[in-house]
Amino acid sequence: MGDGLSLAWPSTLNQNASYDVNQHEGGVEMQEQGFWLSPQQKFIWTIEQEVLRAPSRAVCLASFRGGVDIERLRGAIHRLVNRHEILRTVFRRQTGMKVPFQVVLESCEFGWQHDDLSQLKLSESQRQLRAEEMFEAARNTSSSRENGTVLKARLLSGTESSHLILSVPSLCADARSLQILLNELGAIYSGKEASLAEPFRYLQFAQWQTDLLESDEEDIRKGKDFWAKRQITPLDATLPSERKSEQSFSPHSYRIVVDRALASQVPGAGSTVILLSVWETLLSRLSGQGTFSVGFQVNGREYAELENAVGCFARTVPLRAQVENNFRFADVLRETAQNIRDVTGVQEYFAPDAIGRDGSLCSFSYQDLGGRQQFDGLGLALERIHVVGEPYNLRLVAVRR
Repeated sequence: MGDGLSLAWPSTLNQNASYDVNQHEGGVEMQEQGFWLSPQQKFIWTIEQEVLRAPSRAVCLASFRGGVDIERLRGAIHRLVNRHEILRTVFRRQTGMKVPFQVVLESCEFGWQHDDLSQLKLSESQRQLRAEEMFEAARNTSSSRENGTVLKARLLSGTESSHLILSVPSLCADARSLQILLNELGAIYSGKEASLAEPFRYLQFAQWQTDLLESDEEDIRKGKDFWAKRQITPLDATLPSERKSEQSFSPHSYRIVVDRALASQVPGAGSTVILLSVWETLLSRLSGQGTFSVGFQVNGREYAELENAVGCFARTVPLRAQVENNFRFADVLRETAQNIRDVTGVQEYFAPDAIGRDGSLCSFSYQDLGGRQQFDGLGLALERIHVVGEPYNLRLVAVRR
């Protein structure tokens, strides 16, 4: 269980995990090798089918400081696609089947769009606003997952600063994966591709995770029993300004920028515990409940081999929140820290779909986007990330950058 341990991954893919997929192209029937989805991918697929009712994409927005060599950047993106199988993976559903197979293409073009803003007399704030608008447009764009491009890139270039928007199907990446892709893009752009570790094959993880959740071995059963005994208790109260709707899940977001003076009082190392404790305390006061469940996003990278892997690893698990009337904030911090340790230690045994699709939980996630990095004179910083997870009633996403 967990703690950054190394694990023996399947060196070859089980024949039971792959099937021949019939694909019609130009009137000719072709057969391809398809593989089962991971439990995380199955859950996202179900969310898209039954809740969002449309395909979704994982999107990130990055900014550059300095002049961008456009052709050099395009070449770096091309090598990034060749490097990772998941960026060449499409999803094809066979007749009569509810869930598709994932098929890795030998080669795959990426989508490219370049908007040259250098000739427009835009202020820095206007360029930022344009980039934010394009980011939102990418969030709300759906495209076929069966054919066509997987990775899409849009560059908004200026004289001294530029923005890059990358997006992939939500079945291909979580938030951490987008960070990894951007860092690798910078390394490839600066000619340091040889320094990057051999990429981990997501198909291996998909097979391992599926086998794990289906196993009845004693050690694995103990991990699954932990979750089987844990009841999910949503807030039993209507939150302020909450309105029930029969429409499909379509959340609105509100961004609040915390000033540096206040943010500096939250240490980076303990940000997750502190901010989650504050969130639990607020929810307790709004609802009047002392004990309830909060959706807590874990990154699914508890093993060393997964630290820099790209794919869908994250999942939301139910975390027990306890904020009693006689608690001091220090008590809430202690309970929260212990609860986080408890759930992260057995996170791989939690089936992603067990969190439910009714959106009854309030949830929390924390993203540390890091600072601006230098790649051969080009300053690169990650500014925003959007990924699809479980439906929720209310979610706090705390972002440090």
